[in-house]
Amino acid sequence: SATPCRLDGKGLGALFQKIIYCPSIGELTAQGYLVPVRIFAPPAPSTAELHTVAGDFNKAEVSSLMDKAKLIGDAVEHYAKVARGQLAILSATSIQHSKHLAEAFNAAGIPAAHCDGNTAPDERKRILKSLPAREIMVRAQVDICGKGWDCPHVSVGIDCRPTQSLARWLQFIGRIMRTCNGKDGAILLDHSGNVHKFGFPDDERSWSLDETVKKRDAGETSPSVTTCLACYATFRPGPAACPYCGAAIVTKPRKIE
Repeated sequence: SATPCRLDGKGLGALFQKIIYCPSIGELTAQGYLVPVRIFAPPAPSTAELHTVAGDFNKAEVSSLMDKAKLIGDAVEHYAKVARGQLAILSATSIQHSKHLAEAFNAAGIPAAHCDGNTAPDERKRILKSLPAREIMVRAQVDICGKGWDCPHVSVGIDCRPTQSLARWLQFIGRIMRTCNGKDGAILLDHSGNVHKFGFPDDERSWSLDETVKKRDAGETSPSVTTCLACYATFRPGPAACPYCGAAIVTKPRKIE
């Protein structure tokens, strides 16, 4: 595993004795084994009031939070603006949420399809096949393509699922970082607020079999993430202007008590 931690953030020392360290995501990207990711993160709903069950947000609560017409429309509009014409994989909170998103994309003239564990095998294979088939631009799903699914031509991830699991988030982004001919990068459209919780996928992380990985508190913003208020591109702090659209970076003054 490239993400050796459990859903609850604890190490795997009860099952394994050693970690064999391999190159990090940043190193693999620099060496050309993965493609770099540009991340755009529009404002996302607050998850501060959600309860936790088995290490992640309560499924019914997070689905109720995200399965709203306005948020679904934002996801469709943002894809059309930033990544239209590119093959995408979408992560939803529930089967119903995934179906609603697929319907909204189709209604906007963007071919999309939903699949889940009950989808007929032939139809599921058609939707998820690893060919650059343009009859389906957006593949909407929940929990069936998070890991193990290899479709290198997919270059856009649409994240509509807030999570407390760093492993789940990194594994989803890994679906769009595969290399193939003519692919020089990927785009993550983060409508979940996860990038502000976890930082960037190529941040350096220390893994341990024994130590508990500290989770960020609900609503806590990662200090390593700056978001452009004009185009919602995210990047590490430093530039005075957005490297993507050129807009000046506006910083909010801290309130001193």
